[in-house]
Amino acid sequence: MKKTTATRERIAGFLRGMVSAGFSLVEVTTVIILLAILVTLAVPVFLDSTEAARRNSCRYNQRAIESALNMWKSEHADEQFITGNCLPGDGEAFLDLEGDVPGEPDRSLGPYQKQGFDCPSNGTGTGAIGSCDYITDGTAVACLTDSQVGLKADGTPFRHDEPRAVAWDHSRGAAPASAGQELGDTFQEITDGMIGLISVYYAENGSYPSSSGDAAFTDLGLNPNDWKLPYDHTYYTPAGNRVYVKPESGYVFKVKNTKGKELTLDPASGSSLIYDMKTKSWYYKNVASGQKIQIATLKIVPQ
Repeated sequence: MKKTTATRERIAGFLRGMVSAGFSLVEVTTVIILLAILVTLAVPVFLDSTEAARRNSCRYNQRAIESALNMWKSEHADEQFITGNCLPGDGEAFLDLEGDVPGEPDRSLGPYQKQGFDCPSNGTGTGAIGSCDYITDGTAVACLTDSQVGLKADGTPFRHDEPRAVAWDHSRGAAPASAGQELGDTFQEITDGMIGLISVYYAENGSYPSSSGDAAFTDLGLNPNDWKLPYDHTYYTPAGNRVYVKPESGYVFKVKNTKGKELTLDPASGSSLIYDMKTKSWYYKNVASGQKIQIATLKIVPQ
């Protein structure tokens, strides 16, 4: 109560100061309204970026766990990962924060994956099972905050029956219909997704992922074959500490540099727009100070 009273007194003092400084009550009220509008605009942007980072981190976890599951199966070719003792049963198994399976002491992915069993959105576990954030059917991996996850080997979605409720859309509600939708639905979501995966990889390994070949994708848990085709007329390619994007044939990129001049990127040029992790900036064709662009001005138009 004392803190609330003190805060009110400081606010009142600030307003009295403005009035005594020659501002009218109308001017003071206008300032307050403008500040309220700015806060209203800024808070959703901050929350959106936080949620996107959590989504990307969780998706990286799911891919890492699937890789660990594949390693377990390669070493136990004659066994099924799911047994009748696994909880919650019905052909599914929880994975606790150590990668162990409740109910089946002989099943664990911990030796194959040291991190990634803790979802950044909720690490408190689920129900009476204890601290479990992920579940598997022996092929795909789901987060318990998800209402739906990826795809099984046969192309059908693996859906957990009772996903944990969270305050934001953790899975976007649908299995990926294409490579781009694995990370999002728009240019910004897809590039933010790749940038987020590179950030997570660097945080966990102390170095950037591979910069060429299939490893540039697989290091991030992405299937390189899924990214050989354009999504929404755009090719996306991670490469070490950078992300490259270029238009498909028949389309061009139009984007403004930091001085407001519009630049055109033709697919015939073989060049790309480049995001550089070290400078956290976008560039036209090559990473140089004079090549910075305003990515928010990007337009993808028919050639």
